[in-house]
Amino acid sequence: MPRLVHKQIIAVLDQPSVGTAVSPVVATDSVLVQDLSFSFVNENIIQREVIRSTSRAQTLQPCNVGRMGELTFSCEIKSSGVVATVPEVSRLLRICGYDETIIPVMSVSYNLTPSPGLFATISFYYDGWITTLIDCVGTHTTSLSANQLGMDNFTITGRVSTIVAGALPTPSYDAVKPVALNNLNITYNGDLIHGMNSLEIDLGNEISNDQSLSASDGYEPPFLVSNNTTGSFTTLMNTPQLHDWDSLWSSNAVFPLLSAEVGSVSGNRYSIVLPAMSITSVTQAAQGKLLAYNIGVHFNESTGNTNDQFSRVYR
Repeated sequence: MPRLVHKQIIAVLDQPSVGTAVSPVVATDSVLVQDLSFSFVNENIIQREVIRSTSRAQTLQPCNVGRMGELTFSCEIKSSGVVATVPEVSRLLRICGYDETIIPVMSVSYNLTPSPGLFATISFYYDGWITTLIDCVGTHTTSLSANQLGMDNFTITGRVSTIVAGALPTPSYDAVKPVALNNLNITYNGDLIHGMNSLEIDLGNEISNDQSLSASDGYEPPFLVSNNTTGSFTTLMNTPQLHDWDSLWSSNAVFPLLSAEVGSVSGNRYSIVLPAMSITSVTQAAQGKLLAYNIGVHFNESTGNTNDQFSRVYR
């Protein structure tokens, strides 16, 4: 019988250490996702191009040695519904290199850590089968577009632990409905950016892919080794033009890009903080029937080596 696309679930649970698998529970550890896809990556296949006493070259059956697994999916950006309670994607953010700070009765914030080292086990259920990945780490992009929902688009890499048959359990998700992106003001150097249509932020984590003689799958666990946070936004050409984007590009100016809070109800609000943005490209574009700029950007640390180029606060 064919398997159905909508019968897919992921459940995520922190590992106590690298190499130590845990067992996520669907009833408590599920994450609501969309556009879910799984693939094998970094497949290590040894070709055997030996010389034989035949009239033509012949390649023998290759040896399949090891492979990793990769999950891609998107998650709505939403709070838990309760102030100072972690959102459903908290474990995913943490394996992408964020520290989590909870201030009781006030907020939960996520800031990039200079020393990422957290791993997770992810169980991927797909209509009768379960693939389990261990030592998972990842990266993500954040997409904010007018009259849409804020989305996080994750790419998670892990070691393939098991692939077994199993029934599809019943998940449980946070019931809160995400807030649509309208009436959202974003400022650059304290001045409102008029006519901004979209903002894309790419965390840009680099994930290691090292091989090991001692590992059963031939690979070391994946590690977050660096990140290069970039992005872009589209904004209308206005008269008068409040921001001279070409001059800002030429001068290598660095200013903060800050979002107003998305949402107005306690327990379902969030804001994006990008303290030091520099412009990398300026191109003309069309936004519907209107002229616009597409601005490429690099997100920098605010001062020194603080690793604060991208953070998020839930309230």
